[in-house]
Amino acid sequence: MIKQFFYRLKNIFFVVLSLIAFESFANDREPDEDVGSIDPMEQVTIYWDTSLSMAGRNLELEFELLSAYFESLGSTQVKLVPFDHQLGKPSNHPIENGDISSLKLSISNMVYDGVAIFKPLDLYEDAYAILIFSDGLGVIDDLNLPEGKDVFLINSLPGADDLQRRTYQRNYLDMSELGLGAVLDRLGVVDSNIADATPVVTNSDLEKTDFRIEGVVFDQSNPLENVTIQVKGDDRGVVSGKDGKFYLEASVGDILMIGYLGMENQQYRITGDQFIEFYLNIEENQLDEVVLKSNAESEDSQNTITTAYGEKNPDQIGYTVQNVDEENFEGQANISDATRGKIISYNYAQNDDLSQIQLRQVQTFAAGTKNPLIVVDDIPLGVNNSASGGLTLSTWHIDPNNVEKITVLRGLAATNKYGTLARGGAILIFTKTRAGAKPGKGEQTNSAMVKGNTYNEMVTSVKTAPKGDYLKEFKKTKSVDEAYALYMTQRESYMDDFQYFVDISQALVKWGNADLSKRILLNILELNPNDPEVLRFSGMLLQDRKDLNLARSVYERILLLKPGESQSYRDLALILSESHQYQKSLDVYRKIKDGSYPGVNFEGLKKPLNSEMKRLILQHKNQLDTQGLPSHYQTPLNYDVRVVVDYNNRDAEFDLQFVNPQKKFFVWSHRKFENGTRIEQEKVEGFNTEEFFLIDAEPGKWQINIESPKQDTRSPLALRYTVFRNYGTKTETRQSKTLVLNNIEGKYLLGIIKI
Repeated sequence: MIKQFFYRLKNIFFVVLSLIAFESFANDREPDEDVGSIDPMEQVTIYWDTSLSMAGRNLELEFELLSAYFESLGSTQVKLVPFDHQLGKPSNHPIENGDISSLKLSISNMVYDGVAIFKPLDLYEDAYAILIFSDGLGVIDDLNLPEGKDVFLINSLPGADDLQRRTYQRNYLDMSELGLGAVLDRLGVVDSNIADATPVVTNSDLEKTDFRIEGVVFDQSNPLENVTIQVKGDDRGVVSGKDGKFYLEASVGDILMIGYLGMENQQYRITGDQFIEFYLNIEENQLDEVVLKSNAESEDSQNTITTAYGEKNPDQIGYTVQNVDEENFEGQANISDATRGKIISYNYAQNDDLSQIQLRQVQTFAAGTKNPLIVVDDIPLGVNNSASGGLTLSTWHIDPNNVEKITVLRGLAATNKYGTLARGGAILIFTKTRAGAKPGKGEQTNSAMVKGNTYNEMVTSVKTAPKGDYLKEFKKTKSVDEAYALYMTQRESYMDDFQYFVDISQALVKWGNADLSKRILLNILELNPNDPEVLRFSGMLLQDRKDLNLARSVYERILLLKPGESQSYRDLALILSESHQYQKSLDVYRKIKDGSYPGVNFEGLKKPLNSEMKRLILQHKNQLDTQGLPSHYQTPLNYDVRVVVDYNNRDAEFDLQFVNPQKKFFVWSHRKFENGTRIEQEKVEGFNTEEFFLIDAEPGKWQINIESPKQDTRSPLALRYTVFRNYGTKTETRQSKTLVLNNIEGKYLLGIIKI
């Protein structure tokens, strides 16, 4: 079928001439016959779906239907509107005595490509009838037929969607099931003298039919008892038994809600399967960068806190720290006893030394340790690796009466100064007898004492240009029409290769035809309509192209598919802000902050959400209703640089390496071997974003590298990298780049930041 379209495309020139001649004829008609004078109620509007999925439509059957339909109407006017991701140019066709020849000519020469979006369709216009020739299956949005109007969805493709049939009932005309006579009857054509090839489907056939579903609920390995399984929006529900089994009556299209205390809730749409298994994950709140003192985030605090770079205002640093002050050490035998119970931690046993504390719930099979870096008076002493036979480090020798304070740092935002040794966090011990004053703004500590993180490599910039072999032929084309015709001949061989559509779309940008380039790109959605990872990848590419409205539709679709994932809400709030819908964006952030999305865990996105909400308020507070929000949301931010990475697939493996001007580096790993617990948390909570701050950073060139292994998958793995300067201010600047990790193997330069 696709090859047939290519051959039809060769005749496009002659088709255009025919249409021009026809339009000239129409314009020469008498005034009372002019298109503009036609009574709207004597006009039939046809919306013709030209998306890729409709390439296999039964044109012969559709033409037979149109011929019989318009023969019954006599003389009328037809407005034909092709559509894919946007409306095409409409054409007008006068129909006399059922002659649809000009209409057939226009339809026969249509090319099927891209994705269908139904939002632009005007289904409330004045017309005798509105006929939508489509399967009605939306990728980015859903088709909603208005009630009480003669608007019909007509589908000639086999294998119709059962949910569509039940939703629209008599207004959904499945030609492969109903037969031509029944379809004409639904359209109000009587005495058609056309026999049905198949039985007529009555309204009773279209009603929802419950069937018995059997299922089993497991935790990570065992059947789970007393799990609630309920039909959404209904009072039907059951509880699983001792063997985890349950039985329930439900219908195709119903949504099951699965809930159990202490486990992540799930939702599942019934597809017709009679046996279902559910695996619930433990609802685990990772304690990362939590402030111990209740007043540490006071709304109008003038206090300072100790960080790796000296004393800072807590509202300006972009992360939180935990301090244990001098009064906690008085009269104690050692600093381990003094801090036990006062530092939020994991596995801090009664007889453990402070150097053995586990600040982050990290499980790694890599060489190294979970323990924090111990820093005394700005001198990094090392990490206690005694459990693995490494360095044995103790703090027992430190006199607790000589301790001024201990500061606990977690995460890259707090510990990037100390390099890879601080991947388990850092504990800063400040004594009363240390030499010199406390480090202030702009002062630098000699981080060269940290061993094993000196950078001495040479890397090349990451390449983003398309490089498929199929592009060789495209370089020979001399016009956009020639390039598109070549694409139509190649396309069938690359239907399962997302990279092909991305590359060809990018190659066609040089011809200056953005709409055509976008149409080709959107095929990856048409071919993967229910894949959130492909949708998110497409959203990133659309953001790069500044097509924010379409990107917003993509993220709205992801939210419908994944309402239990925290990333869905964050992405929507962010794209609303980028689309200048500031109040709607703030409304989403507020609901997140207030816990108005039950069952969704935002712990892993807590920091980025706070940063982005603050930025939104600071930049657009005059356009927002901020009543009731704490005043600290309007405290000015003071970040030199904010770096955000978003990735569409939580199984994507990569490392980010941050190199400071003194050639010391820190690596943030997104690999199962190095950071498996983090990746598991992402999958449980449903998020895939991380942020990094350079705060009072050392002046000079900061280098960011990316290293990616060979990704063994045909699914798109993408990373979007955004660098903000003067974040949250009127002088903010932003640069973004989306990388396809499938094309990257090895280490490359991602970017240089000059401070």
